[in-house]
Amino acid sequence: MSERSQRARNLVICLCLASVTAVVYWPVRHFDFITYDDPQYIAQNRHVQEGLTLRGLAWAFTTSLDQWMPVTWLTRILEHQFFGLNAGAQHLVNLLFHILNALLLFSVLRRMTAAPWRSAVVAALFALHPLHVEPVAWVTGLKDLLSTFFGLLTIAAYTRYVEVLKLRGSRGPLHGSQLGSEDPWPNAHRSPPSPCRFSSSGFYVLALALFALALMAKPMMVTLPFVLVLLDYWPLGRTPWAKSAATPVSEPATGNDVAVAPSQLLKEKLPFFLLAAAAAAATYWAQRGLGAVVTLAGLPLRVRIANALLSYVGYLGKAIWPSRLAFFYPLNTSLSLAAVTGAGAGLAGLTAAVIWMSRRAPWLVTGWFWYLGTLVPVIGLVQVGYEQAMADRYTYIPLIGLFMMLCWSVPRRVRERRMLDGITCVATAAMLAACAVLSRIQAGYWRNSESLYRHALNVTPNNWLAHGSLGTVLLGTGRASEAIQQYEEALRLEPAEAQAQNNLGLALWQSGRVPEAIQHYQQALQMNPHYAEAHHNLGLALLQMGRLQEAIEQFGQVVQIKPRSAEAHRRLGLALRQAGKSQEAAAQFNLAVRLPPDSAETYNDLGNDSLRAGKIEEAIDQYEQALRLEPDFADALNNLAWLLATLGRAEGGDPVRAVALARRACALTGNRVSAYLDTLAAAYAGAGRFDNAVTAAQQALALARSAGQQELAGGIEERLQLYRSGRPYSPPRIPAATPHNP
Repeated sequence: MSERSQRARNLVICLCLASVTAVVYWPVRHFDFITYDDPQYIAQNRHVQEGLTLRGLAWAFTTSLDQWMPVTWLTRILEHQFFGLNAGAQHLVNLLFHILNALLLFSVLRRMTAAPWRSAVVAALFALHPLHVEPVAWVTGLKDLLSTFFGLLTIAAYTRYVEVLKLRGSRGPLHGSQLGSEDPWPNAHRSPPSPCRFSSSGFYVLALALFALALMAKPMMVTLPFVLVLLDYWPLGRTPWAKSAATPVSEPATGNDVAVAPSQLLKEKLPFFLLAAAAAAATYWAQRGLGAVVTLAGLPLRVRIANALLSYVGYLGKAIWPSRLAFFYPLNTSLSLAAVTGAGAGLAGLTAAVIWMSRRAPWLVTGWFWYLGTLVPVIGLVQVGYEQAMADRYTYIPLIGLFMMLCWSVPRRVRERRMLDGITCVATAAMLAACAVLSRIQAGYWRNSESLYRHALNVTPNNWLAHGSLGTVLLGTGRASEAIQQYEEALRLEPAEAQAQNNLGLALWQSGRVPEAIQHYQQALQMNPHYAEAHHNLGLALLQMGRLQEAIEQFGQVVQIKPRSAEAHRRLGLALRQAGKSQEAAAQFNLAVRLPPDSAETYNDLGNDSLRAGKIEEAIDQYEQALRLEPDFADALNNLAWLLATLGRAEGGDPVRAVALARRACALTGNRVSAYLDTLAAAYAGAGRFDNAVTAAQQALALARSAGQQELAGGIEERLQLYRSGRPYSPPRIPAATPHNP
């Protein structure tokens, strides 16, 4: 095949890979942020939302939130600079990097092996396998995509480094493992690499720099030096055993492989291993500093090893039969000895078989140890954060090894028999089509939080995190009674979970069961005395019960835990003022205004204060700031909509926008909050849509009456009469106003 024909073929393969992957994942452009990590990474991260500033750049390189990954944080900041909090656009960025990774994988494998069709199938499996849905459909998964992107670029630069070394060895053109000339789909021969002005040292330094970027995107790439050693064995053929292992026993060795002494290979990889060790140490200490590393007392080593063995087998099973996939798999500490023993024996047997077949099939060695080795950082020997058994996203890099084993194990004699060749092609197409369909279905579960958590509960047993997360979604949409059920189930499964205790208390508080809420807040604090949110919530509940001094103590605890929180100082100041301690309250308020508002709730509260003081323009600006931090903050949506609906146009009113804001607030709460529906009715009336206003007001009135909100019901009834007569509602202009909260 001519060089021009080869380029055309490769271009067609790349276009097919990109287009099919885009079609499978195209619905992600309509997906929302989810409540699992997206808020802290994007939706409520004020550092990301500040955009490209010197302070933001400094934060990206110094923050220890989750892991040290400045490249990922800088990418997040750039995303927000261009797209704001547009979840669909950020999902498409994930999709773009996934496509680029598939194309890079094809290019790297093709260059190393001169086997374009095998490389194409590996890349297609990588792009379409359902286990790889999570990093694409989950906005937070960008860190996995970025680290893989730079990791594959590292391999590409390293491959060029090896090529230049071999060309300078005066031993003929590079043939890698000599298996490139065997490729049966169809036969492909490697032409000598084109001349390059870049020296071998230049490619080496480039590979090292790209590896550093990969580590700064996500430290899981620490195993890449080990992968480079495997690639030296096959397909690059650089080890002393490469000639005997790389050349099929039925064919003579050509003498084109250049063996390198093991000591030289290790010396060559030493800078890579040092970078990996530094990244691993930095990540461990950062996680330990956050209290995220689970101690051996909390989870014994024997349980970790047992779970690691079962996870290796579990990932293999899901790679072969990708079903019952979920965002979280709870760790089972009561493991069957027979299952663990069987898993260990099976893995040992497979490893022994791979080594025994290494002379005939060296790709099995590279593929199998690629799979085993790249999973080591996340196999559970070191537990971080929630105790989980496994995670789909952890397979993003390791599955490449299994795909290589599969594709290079198709015997060359298949090509020699047309019937077998046709059967192989049909089977490959069917396998890829099945992966595409399953990935499309799996991606659909990530469209919003409720869908994701309900699916996890359907496919995984005893999933306490899914119950708790679903409870948070239900509570946020006004379904407190349903949320209580989910939190209670989460606590039944995981009684020591402080966050679930706190959230259950919040749901009970919103349901008017304040004494019960206080009990659960106190239990949460027994589990975690430094839980600032539980102290804050307990303070609010005590305040409602009239226990002012105890509430002040709780708000004081929040200030001690979060001294840089403007909201904490402000809340303490309000309680002190209520207790008649004006000077102490003033000191807290002065501290609060010197600190940047740290949450959407803070901005919303400031807007409420401005409104009570009659500062309408300031109130609007504060509500806008709250929505910049959290676009789906229902209270802020409602408060801003009320002002825009009831102000005259000369005063800044905008009833059309008010309709959109109020409809969003109602949708987020399932049309179950009477005050939000009242706001929607006022917005419809301001926009001249009086029939819609009457309908919304009637719904609001019914809800208010059923909830015993007599004062609100009276106001809605008065406004309803206005809408029926074709008049909008315009409240009397007084120096101070009251926020229209539920």
